[in-house]
Formats: sequence, C-alpha cells, structure tokens
Amino acid sequence: MKRTLLLSALIITTVSIIADEKDQKPVDATEKYRTMKAHEVILHDEYDEVMPLEGELPQAYKDAIKKYGLDEKEIHFYTAISKPWRRINVFVQKVGKNIVILRPNFFIYLTEKEQASYIAIRLAEIADNYYPELEWPKDKKLNMLKKVSIGISGLALLALYRNQLMEHAQWAWPLVKDVIFSKAAAIIGGCAAINGIAYGMNERNRIQTYLKHELDSVDKIGAEGLISAREKQVGWGKRNASWLNYQWNKLLAHLDLAVMPEVDLARIKAHLKTSRIADSGC
Repeated sequence: MKRTLLLSALIITTVSIIADEKDQKPVDATEKYRTMKAHEVILHDEYDEVMPLEGELPQAYKDAIKKYGLDEKEIHFYTAISKPWRRINVFVQKVGKNIVILRPNFFIYLTEKEQASYIAIRLAEIADNYYPELEWPKDKKLNMLKKVSIGISGLALLALYRNQLMEHAQWAWPLVKDVIFSKAAAIIGGCAAINGIAYGMNERNRIQTYLKHELDSVDKIGAEGLISAREKQVGWGKRNASWLNYQWNKLLAHLDLAVMPEVDLARIKAHLKTSRIADSGC
C-alpha cells in the first residue's frame, strides 16, 4: 500500500515537472506560427459565428479610439458567440487588436455611449500592450493540471482499493470511511488544494488587471457611460439571481475574484471621488 501511495505521489510530481519543462523548451515552428497568427486562430477556435462588424463604426467608438491615440485602421471589430455562452457581465472581449462584441447579449440595450465605455476598457488593454490571450491561456493550463491530477489520483485510488471494492461492494461504507481518513485522501486533498490556490491566484491577478484598465478607461473617456451601464446590470442581476447566489458573487467581487456590477459601481464612484479630491488639491 505504501509503495502504491508513493508511486501516486511520484506520478503527480512528475506530471507537474514535465509541464514546467514543456514551458521552458524552445518554441517550435507550430507554436511560433500560433503566436504570430494567434489573433486569427483564437477568433475561430474560441468563438462561433465570427463575422466582421459591418458598416461605419459608431462615433462614440471612434472618439474612444482617438482618445487613446490608437489608429482606427488597426482596431478590427467582430461580432461572435462566445464559448461558453455568457450574457450578463461579458459584452465585449479582445483578441490582439481585434475587439469582439459578443452576442446574443444585452449590448444592444445599451446606448452608444454605454457601449463605448466597454470598448474603452479593451482599448486600455491594447494601449498597455496587454495581450495575455495571445499566449497559451493560463487558465487552460490550470484546467489541464486539474484534470490530469484528479484523473491520476482517481486511478491511483481505484488501483489501491480495487480488491476491497470488489470484495465489499455491498458493504462499502466502512471502506469509504477508511479511505476518507487515509494517507491517500491526504495526498488527493493536498493536490486539490494546490489546484485551488493556483486557480484563485491566477483569477485574482486577471481580475485586478481588468479593474486597473477599467479605471484607466474612466480617466480617459469619463465614467458616465460605464456608470449608466453598470446600473442597468445591477437591475438585471438582482432580477435573475437568487439572494444567496447574489451575495456570494458580491463576496467574490470584494475579494477581487469576480467582477460584479454593484461592487464595481461602488469602486468606480470611489475612484471618481478620490480623483476629484486630488484635482482640487485637498
């Protein structure tokens, strides 16, 4: 039994080491091509029904692009359906210098000025040369780590207790209880904890970066459009979520583990108040 446990731990450790070494290997031709053409690849890999936005850009979009000192010809707009399908809090995404307006969503219910406020957040990322989506997405690596580690741990458990499971299939609870409090459970729990911590840190960093660019857009084009849109989202959220789920999302937002309209609205107003105090010299 001890040998099996040690083997399971060794396999999990080896998988992690191999994943780290893979990241450090020289980039091959395929990965280099993906990096160069990632904006095109991701558009068609990650979205359905990708189509260029036809017609003249709304003037509010053009004004936002101009305020960031970007070239209108370099910013390409598309409409697409996201995978997985999200509606409430995600209206617009970015792939390189391509801005993707997601559908179906509530974006059409926003005024042109409110729409431009979301476009401006993506423009802030572009102006800051922030293109994490052009790399191998970190969240996909985390998902792969989670699947591999859980799969290996599950197989190790089955191998470890296969005889007992076969012999005591009708009286499984004593065996289950022994497994829960065993060293094997401790290994699996530790593996799960590592995955959870890694995911939480990655998600928090991503959200904080988004919020930084959001406040930058407020300073650049003003907050009126974003505040108005967030107020609409607060109403939508309260009508379409249970009280418990709403409070949970609110807690995550306070911890910078999610973007929640009500919390974000308070953050934007606090930022404006601080900016006004700073401008007045008080």
